[in-house]
Amino acid sequence: MQAPTTQYRLCGADGGFVARLDLAWPGEKVALEMDGYRHHSGIRAFRADRERGNRVQAEGWTVLRTTPAEVSDGAP
Repeated sequence: MQAPTTQYRLCGADGGFVARLDLAWPGEKVALEMDGYRHHSGIRAFRADRERGNRVQAEGWTVLRTTPAEVSDGAP
């Protein structure tokens, strides 16, 4: 698998903007989203994240979720 594209702009089948993905593997239609508490806490952010994730999945993508802490803990 190739290295991911960061801040990938996903457009739908109709050409309209769907989401900006933290990390994406467009050829495989896989996205990795990092949900840090600082930017994703609160009911409004929680709901927006779920809606956004559903839109990405509706375009045929697999969305994996992680946290910045998980990524940094796994770094060499």
